[in-house]
Amino acid sequence: MRDTSPSYYKKMWDTLALLSKHKKEINAVCAKVRSGQGQYSVVESVTKVPWYVVGIIHQMECSGDWSRNIANGQPWNKVTTITPAGRGPFESWRDAAIDAMTLLSDVFPSIWTVESISKYFENYNGMGYAKHNVNSPYLYSFSNNGVGVGKYVGEKPGVPAHYDSNAVSDQCGAITILYRLVSDKICSVPYSNDIEDIKIIYNPKNVNEEAKKYQKFLNDSFGFKLAVDGKCGIKTSDAHKKVFGQFLFGDKRSV
Repeated sequence: MRDTSPSYYKKMWDTLALLSKHKKEINAVCAKVRSGQGQYSVVESVTKVPWYVVGIIHQMECSGDWSRNIANGQPWNKVTTITPAGRGPFESWRDAAIDAMTLLSDVFPSIWTVESISKYFENYNGMGYAKHNVNSPYLYSFSNNGVGVGKYVGEKPGVPAHYDSNAVSDQCGAITILYRLVSDKICSVPYSNDIEDIKIIYNPKNVNEEAKKYQKFLNDSFGFKLAVDGKCGIKTSDAHKKVFGQFLFGDKRSV
């Protein structure tokens, strides 16, 4: 069984390099994710899954086709017949996407970081590659970390996919897409250690340079629109609670 710890996913991110021969395909899929941000943000507002995670899954499961269910690429207006089978039909793409995200709500990370998003993507696709002790092409295809890892093939109704060590994915990996989006500053994703190092207190009257960095971090990583003024008041504390589940230390509402 391959490592699935946070340190493994961090190492994969730190050592990742995009394969130049796939530059055109990587650019194209990232452009599609960016173009769908409005729709993905609606799903995020309901499920709390970051818009770019929703968008990447949309590309992975159905190449960004709005007539398809992001759970598995089948039409969203019909009952699914492959994993997850028996879902739908749905009234809209959004309804199907919300259902797909909700199916794995038990493995939602408390904080969406490089490590936790990587693990979420692998859970979404399945841990079969970890069982075969190889990196997942679902995450890393079109990068150096997705070379020579094989692929699951042959899934159809009533027939599960099987692992073929010689198969090569022709699809850009989820983390490969995310890596490019972060590199292009389309979104910002922290490391887990970045979260653990945050030590900001409720202080609405005084300006603090570290508080400015924190407000910018919340805006960039989680889509808030806080004033980056260095004053950690009610709005900053509210944002902190939405992300971490509690108000800032010193906020009387936390008592």
